[in-house]
Amino acid sequence: MPESRFDSEGAEFEELLRAAQLLLDRGLHLDAIGILHAEISRAIASDDAGSSPTPASLADARRHQSQLATQWRRQQTPPMRGAWLRLRRAVDAWTTKAIMLVVLAGLSLRYVWATSNKSAWPRQHPEGNWISRFYSNPSREGFPLVRYDVGINADFGVGAPARSMSGDHFSAVWDTCLVVTKDTSVVLELTSDDASKLVLDAVPQIEIGPTAGARSSTVLLRRGLRHLRVEFIENEGTAMVRLNGLDPDGNNSYRLERPVVQGNDVNCE
Repeated sequence: MPESRFDSEGAEFEELLRAAQLLLDRGLHLDAIGILHAEISRAIASDDAGSSPTPASLADARRHQSQLATQWRRQQTPPMRGAWLRLRRAVDAWTTKAIMLVVLAGLSLRYVWATSNKSAWPRQHPEGNWISRFYSNPSREGFPLVRYDVGINADFGVGAPARSMSGDHFSAVWDTCLVVTKDTSVVLELTSDDASKLVLDAVPQIEIGPTAGARSSTVLLRRGLRHLRVEFIENEGTAMVRLNGLDPDGNNSYRLERPVVQGNDVNCE
């Protein structure tokens, strides 16, 4: 078994693992997770050392994270001895920290760019299974701005979703399809400022408004293809909407699929 490049304390390696896990928990930046995983593989002399492919999905990234953590525990070695080994350990520590700084700096710049240059916002989550449509009026009329999302967790503060929109009196709707393999109940919580509504197969499940609030409900998902929608209206002040309780990666009872857009209609087929 190849020798680990870190000593048994593994401080630098643990920092890499924690950084990757932080991104996984937030469901962001698959390309950055791929870079961190490639460095972790190199550090523990893994067979795929040196490569940095972007994971195909968050589920693949989580599986790889678990495999790397298990491999690390198996390959821990006694503390290195000798002056040259201590020197190599110091070089490894500086290399690891430098890589982490570069990755985190890149993520920071990417976040600032995404939030300041709102013309790029439709491309932020191309892998998402939610189709999001934003309208410059509260009645969802006219041509919307469209993007994809991995979930519903939007907080615009007193700003607007896009440069072409006002921070007040706009609306949005999120749609996704649920492929339910067996009847199951899920507890869903909807929070918004201002009005919002959770709709399953055209039947309202949770309603909030016209002012801010938070409500939860046990929703029965029957076997088959289900259409889930969240509607949101921003009146004045801060704008925020969030849906909790749905696993974006799915589970053994359901999985999410992207709907089909046909003109102004969004359908599950």
